[in-house]
Amino acid sequence: MDGEELVAVGSLAVAAVAAVFAWLQARSARQAVRRAEEAVQVAERANLLAAQANRLAEHANRQVAVLEKRNQLGRLRAVLRQAAADAYSPGLNQMRWESAYRTEVQASLAGLHAQLPLCAALLNTPLPGAQALAHAVQETAAVAETTEVSAA
Repeated sequence: MDGEELVAVGSLAVAAVAAVFAWLQARSARQAVRRAEEAVQVAERANLLAAQANRLAEHANRQVAVLEKRNQLGRLRAVLRQAAADAYSPGLNQMRWESAYRTEVQASLAGLHAQLPLCAALLNTPLPGAQALAHAVQETAAVAETTEVSAA
C-alpha cells in the first residue's frame, strides 16, 4: 500500500467514524424529540385533568354553599317557629324577644336579608306578633324549597 492509498483508507475510516457518530447523534435527537412529544402529551393530559378537577371543586363549593344556606335557613326557621309559638302564648314579651330571639334571628339571617324581607323586617320590630312571625316562617320555608341541592 502506498501513501495515497493509506491516506485514502485513513480518510475513509475517519469518514466512517464520523458517519457513525452523526447517525448516533441523529438517533439520540429523534429519541429526545419523541420524549419531548410524549412530555407534551402528558402535560396536555395533566392540564385537562386539572381543568376537570377545578370544575369538580367549583361544583363541590357551590354544593357546600347551598347546604350551608339550607342549614342557615333551617336554624332561622326553628328560631322563628319557637318565637311564634311563644307569641301565641303569653310567653313572648319584648324582653324575651330581645334577649332570646332577636339576636339569633339576626345571626341566622346574615347574608340573607335581600331574600328574606319579612324576616329582615322583624329586626326593626320591637315586638313582632304571631302573624308576622308565622309569615316569616313561611318565607324561610319558601326560600329553602327553592334552594335545591343536586344529587351529583
